[in-house]
Amino acid sequence: MFVLFTSVIFLYTAYSACIVALLQSSTDRIKTLKDLLDSGLTLAVEDVVYNRHYFPVLIPLSSFVQ
Repeated sequence: MFVLFTSVIFLYTAYSACIVALLQSSTDRIKTLKDLLDSGLTLAVEDVVYNRHYFPVLIPLSSFVQ
């Protein structure tokens, strides 16, 4: 049982490290705000009380792109 537990923890750690490495990789595709909008990435904010302080007014991101 101990060997199984240790193996599962190792696999989980390796998988998590792989995800972190992918998230930290850099790219040359996104250099401007327009590139960011065209990249297909999405942004989401969960509706909790402390986010209302940081996002008091919703401004469309497309208004910043010319």
